[in-house]
Amino acid sequence: MSTRNKFNFGVPADESALADALHEIINGDDSDLEIDIGDEDVAEDPPYVPTGDGDEDESSENGSEEEDVQGNDVVLGSNSCQSSQVQPPLVGNISQRRVYWKSTNVFEPLPPAPNFKEPERVVINLPPHDYFTKYIPSDIYERIAFHSNQTYLAKTGTSLNTSEKEIRTFFGITLMMSYLRFPRIRMYWEKKSRIFAIADRMARDRYFKLRASLKVLTDADVPDSEKQKTKFWKVLPLISCIRNGCLMNVPTSNVCVDEQMIPFWGKHAARQMIRSKPNPVGLKNFVLACPNGLPLDFFIYEGKGDTILDDDRVQALDIGGKVVFRLCNRLPPGCCIFMDRYFTSINLLEMLHFVSESTGTGTLQKNRIPSNCNFKTDAQLRRQGRGSYCQQVLSTGQVAAVKWFDNKPVHLASSVHGAEPTDECRRWDKNHKRYINVPRPAVVKEYNENMGGVDYLDHCLGFREQIAEYLLENDAENEEDPPLNDATTIARQSKRARTEHPTDFVRTKGVDHLPLVLGSQNRCRLPGCKSTKARHQCPTCKVILCLMAGRNCYKDYHEK
Repeated sequence: MSTRNKFNFGVPADESALADALHEIINGDDSDLEIDIGDEDVAEDPPYVPTGDGDEDESSENGSEEEDVQGNDVVLGSNSCQSSQVQPPLVGNISQRRVYWKSTNVFEPLPPAPNFKEPERVVINLPPHDYFTKYIPSDIYERIAFHSNQTYLAKTGTSLNTSEKEIRTFFGITLMMSYLRFPRIRMYWEKKSRIFAIADRMARDRYFKLRASLKVLTDADVPDSEKQKTKFWKVLPLISCIRNGCLMNVPTSNVCVDEQMIPFWGKHAARQMIRSKPNPVGLKNFVLACPNGLPLDFFIYEGKGDTILDDDRVQALDIGGKVVFRLCNRLPPGCCIFMDRYFTSINLLEMLHFVSESTGTGTLQKNRIPSNCNFKTDAQLRRQGRGSYCQQVLSTGQVAAVKWFDNKPVHLASSVHGAEPTDECRRWDKNHKRYINVPRPAVVKEYNENMGGVDYLDHCLGFREQIAEYLLENDAENEEDPPLNDATTIARQSKRARTEHPTDFVRTKGVDHLPLVLGSQNRCRLPGCKSTKARHQCPTCKVILCLMAGRNCYKDYHEK
């Protein structure tokens, strides 16, 4: 009886048999599986060296199919275990097992769980601010105002006297600054670069005072044990609100895991620098999202020393593998997880299959390709032409590795998709200066269609302008102000326009500058004069000047 018939992971009736086999693998004395728990942070997967007697290398593919099945029986263990207790397998280093890779275009992996059933979805078109309040609820502003007032009073003895409306306005101003992006914050209040939507709603010094006094919680109320759990304990309530909104979203059958940089130039132990990113300096955020950009879960990486996930089953994985398991522990069985080369490894794909009952697909780094996985060389694929590929399948039948040659070789590994069936994609041929059709493996097509969810989520940040308008327009104290559509216009006309000085030629030319007497007192416009009792205006220059006994600013202005 073949292994595929004995261990049908998609049939619930065989779950006890699978549990017995896995228990025998872990606890049995005759199993060839050796558990190898490595360090917490493994830079790369260990080299893949078969531990057999040398007769199970690639040449064994010429043997019968029954021999391949018997080789799988050695890996999975026997079905003679009498224990009925279900224990999750501790999948260790794959190099410790008798496995090999064979070149074939046939890839038929066993499903780890029943097919994922897509839930019924109701499409509701909401404005951007309604989506924003899902992740940032209104009560968070009241919480920030309360803890900010409490902390400021304890430190200085005086009240900060802020309110929920002022905190909301502060967030709206800060969000508007994020897309205006002036070099210095003070420029939003300066005369030549003044932004009225910001400067008219909050004074500059008040903004800086709130910026230095914001608190999401009171530090004294947090025990030391909670402070040691995470480096982001000061903003943990705000992070939890956003994460709770993400967990409310319903996942799809295909999801993707990727990293996201939160721009941050301040001082913090978790700050990272990745030169290849558009925002190279900031906080590294690992995100789980649907292909359409809907976020499902996330967590911020704390840097060196972050264990990511305290689970003995994943300690043999590197940082990328632990990230995938942490983000995907809430997904229903049967999901397919897409990831890039930072996360993908052969060990991870097998653990997703046996432990999480999920499948995985991702690009593969060269240093993570098993040493006994004999792909065709780049020169061989280049001679075959653009779009050529080769596929290697693990002897267990659960993982396929594909090398596809486009402009450069691309390596992918998957536990659900193989090279077949192929299709064609459109590529630019720089030699003939035209588009051509290039053969493309199925795993490449699936990866391209489902991997861009986090990048699409980054594009959705373009709604910041609408969110900023929503936060500022809800300020009851500024309901009479003009609309914010002209907020980015620096030279907008003020409510009380100030008359500019004329040119020297106009000011001194020989025309009639007889003064006009005004009914109200005003400030003298002569440089150096501080009088506020000027009543005479020049009809040509349109400026108000002093004309009185002992001081004739009107004459001095036109002669100097």
